Amino acid sequence: EWTQDNTLASFYKALLTLKKENPALASGSQGTETILLDFHQDDYVIGFLRRSGAYAVLVLLNFSPYPTRFTYTGEEVTGKFRELFSGEEKDYASDPWFELEAWGYRIYVQE
Repeated sequence: EWTQDNTLASFYKALLTLKKENPALASGSQGTETILLDFHQDDYVIGFLRRSGAYAVLVLLNFSPYPTRFTYTGEEVTGKFRELFSGEEKDYASDPWFELEAWGYRIYVQE
């Protein structure tokens, strides 16, 4: 029984639902690839893309105490994404820039 403050319950529920329902996060699934993204202009940003067919999950993490704005120049990130927590729609073709607050993160989903 949960008797403590559950402020992160919805956060973890969203992550667990994504893991369960998105084929790009199927562990060891044949045809699923993980791509570590290299952001040359920002040493404090880490990102990776998991892809399986038309499904993809893009994770971006800012490991610095400063907000940052950056783009990815590789060919792996394309198309339209939806941010998992805010529901924000992102069309990478028309806006290739990402912004993260200090110590921030974004999880984008493509289905």
